[in-house]
Amino acid sequence: MNIEPFRTGDIATFLTLGAEENWVAEQWEFAFLLSTFPQGCFVARLENGETLGFVTSLHHDRSGWIGNLIVADVHRGNGIGDTLFTAALEALRTAGVETFWLTASKSGLLLYQKHGFIGIDTIGFITLQPCGGFVQFGPFSAVDSGAAERLFEAALRNIVTGTKVFVDAPASNRASLRFFNRKRMKIVGSNLLMYAGKKPNYRPELIYGLATMGSCG
Repeated sequence: MNIEPFRTGDIATFLTLGAEENWVAEQWEFAFLLSTFPQGCFVARLENGETLGFVTSLHHDRSGWIGNLIVADVHRGNGIGDTLFTAALEALRTAGVETFWLTASKSGLLLYQKHGFIGIDTIGFITLQPCGGFVQFGPFSAVDSGAAERLFEAALRNIVTGTKVFVDAPASNRASLRFFNRKRMKIVGSNLLMYAGKKPNYRPELIYGLATMGSCG
């Protein structure tokens, strides 16, 4: 097995694997990741060129985010995910990151705990207007629910009626959950928000949505 840079030509293969897991992802997101922090995005392949899995990462100052860790179903259980994850961690450390973030599904929880990650919050996937295409809201931050509502309504005015809207909202911000409930949104899934390294100054009361379904934090 070889660990190689994740390149633009690999995006279509990732999207195929992601679709098999019902992930919400689009090409523009990976174009952004690969242009912003290419040294932290990797693909695992066999010697014959078969793609086994992917991971991406991104950093801002001393914080880093690991996302899009996926291994083809037929190759799981062979340590490929651990190898990819370690590569992303090392890339972030080399970039000077002190606090590492991710969102964990149940299937990935043991791997992340093995690397020292600790749960800090639950992130719910919330959706509005279940028809048509979709739009992802985030990052979405506000000092209170009143300011959040004004921002939300301003954003909605730029979206075609009938478009599905997703938001990655922290469960410990109760005001955000009440706000989204008033907007007739419903929770359709959840993941565990985790960190490792330097303890962050986490302020969930100011956070109404993370970026792009967790891929970028």
